[in-house]
Amino acid sequence: MERAARGTALLGGAQIEDPSSFTGPLYYLSKSHEEVVQEHFQMFDEHIASERREESELIDLLKSLDAVQVFVPAKWRGINGFKPVSFEFKEEMPKKYTGVQRGPSTSGSFKMQGLSLRACAHICT
Repeated sequence: MERAARGTALLGGAQIEDPSSFTGPLYYLSKSHEEVVQEHFQMFDEHIASERREESELIDLLKSLDAVQVFVPAKWRGINGFKPVSFEFKEEMPKKYTGVQRGPSTSGSFKMQGLSLRACAHICT
């Protein structure tokens, strides 16, 4: 049986990455700061309208040290300066949410559920 690299799963021969909410930061943390800054500059052609790219003042600003430190920080220091958040809940609120329980559907979603379960079983092994 073919095994996937750590952090990925093989499904039908295709390599699928584990879901992550931090794919952007993880990508940038996997490269050197110089590489990330160069990629940032290369995105200007795609992300800035052509008539605005002709304004050297804008491009100079975006390439300035201050802008680079904002958009492509050399070190991630987290989010600072905020007090921790705590929530108060009414006593009658449920302590746990289990979702809505529904029976099997007669539509195509039932078929998808079976495929999803097989995919999960494959990933978890």
